[in-house]
Amino acid sequence: MISWYVTQASSYAADVDGLILRIALIVGAFFLAAELVLVWFVFEFRARPGVKARYITGEKTSETRWVSYPHYLVLIFDVFIVAAALRVWSDVKIDLPPAEERVRIIAQQWAWTFVHAGPDRQLDTADDIRTVNVLNLQVNRLYARVYF
Repeated sequence: MISWYVTQASSYAADVDGLILRIALIVGAFFLAAELVLVWFVFEFRARPGVKARYITGEKTSETRWVSYPHYLVLIFDVFIVAAALRVWSDVKIDLPPAEERVRIIAQQWAWTFVHAGPDRQLDTADDIRTVNVLNLQVNRLYARVYF
């Protein structure tokens, strides 16, 4: 869905976007259901002339169902969300193809330093190319990142 607005810059962007959309739909459905139940409660149990208010302790089984069943439903959907998130995590972080080139990324307080391998294709040699706050990558090339 976000691809309608932003060009996807990675091969796994559709998986991440799909996960975010799935979570938004599940949470949105629960939000709408909770709001509908709240509005129904407001109108159903509003003050009426001649009807005395009751104190409800929540100890009866019929009263605890209003909390228990939605809670179990949320836990079931949480399992589906975690399973989908683990699948996306595995695709993005674990099942990676071998990298064609490595880039060292050094995080500093006010800047990022990027170190590209030079012509010898080895990091930590004299011909390394260092840039600050500028990351230059070739299109359609697989990179491995090394953080410091």
